[in-house]
Amino acid sequence: MIVSAFYCIIAGATTIYLMFSMLQFTRFLSFLKVPENDTDATTFTLFTIDVCLVVLFMAQHSGLASTTYRKKLDDWGLTPIARSVYVLSSALMLQLLMYLWEPITEVHFWVIDISDSPLLAFFFTVLHVVLWIIFFIQVLIYEPLHLIGLKQVYHHIKNLQTPQSYLHPRLRLLLTQMPHSGAGCFIAILWLQPYMTFDRMILATVFTAYLCCSFTLSEKDYQFVKKCSWSTKTVHSVSYRSKRDR
Repeated sequence: MIVSAFYCIIAGATTIYLMFSMLQFTRFLSFLKVPENDTDATTFTLFTIDVCLVVLFMAQHSGLASTTYRKKLDDWGLTPIARSVYVLSSALMLQLLMYLWEPITEVHFWVIDISDSPLLAFFFTVLHVVLWIIFFIQVLIYEPLHLIGLKQVYHHIKNLQTPQSYLHPRLRLLLTQMPHSGAGCFIAILWLQPYMTFDRMILATVFTAYLCCSFTLSEKDYQFVKKCSWSTKTVHSVSYRSKRDR
């Protein structure tokens, strides 16, 4: 009972903190004015800080998604909160990245002045709002309770098998090959900016490359998703075990 309560606290805290972090990250990426840099550090120093923050975030994000990490938590008996711990640590690293991020405004690739153009400002604002809405809709479609870790804890408390065991094997493989839902919208948000300073170029380039490298879809995967999208029968038969087999 105590262990289950502990799992619930971790999963609940992760959910709240993730929502808080995503709201801040939304503002961080869609702040449509060129930030001011009040430090006296050199451009190379600022560049080094930003690159280290991005690399540190990717190292955490990839390292804790590895088989070694999951096996270690299995050995410690923490399998039900493995996903929650992963999401919570990712949110913490995201907060660290935003807090320590250094704008490099001395070098820029393009700057569209929207301060004197209400129409342009309105266009970019609406564009980002629409992209973020589509992004969060895609996340909601993509098993959000499973992604956060709430579903794993619920199954543990109810003495059910892990959520993955109820999925069709191809769908289970697909979730590992396409781990980031809404990646297309996220990439669009990174690049469709009225300004592109050096630090934002670092962020956009590295995150885009990271997201693209994480996708390993095949033609068979595409056909499977297509069948699931158009066939109600297929969607309802995605469960690896039918109700008759339980």
